Amino acid sequence: MATIPPEAQQLIVQFEQLRQQYQLVQSQRITLESRHTELKNAISELENSKEEFVYKSVGAILIKKPKEKVLSELKEELELLEVRINAIKKQEQSIMDKMKALEGKIKSIIGAQRNVTQ
Repeated sequence: MATIPPEAQQLIVQFEQLRQQYQLVQSQRITLESRHTELKNAISELENSKEEFVYKSVGAILIKKPKEKVLSELKEELELLEVRINAIKKQEQSIMDKMKALEGKIKSIIGAQRNVTQ
């Protein structure tokens, strides 16, 4: 069995680093999407609430605030979260594109070596 050329070995190491980076970014996206769902649910509950004041958790305490103020804060946070999620999705796609390019290079190097050794 032929050994893997040093160039391919370096590319494989880069590929593994990208894979780990992709998993980290994917984990961040999942966490943000979970928070996004929580915010949407909270906004929906507040919009359906007839209460004038609500309690908002700030650290270890609850603060009584006007419902409209809390609703506004949550909607603003939701918008920011959507921007972050979109940025992370673009980052995920960029990493995936790099991984596919590296995979192609690795296959061509290994394929070329197999043709030489046959």
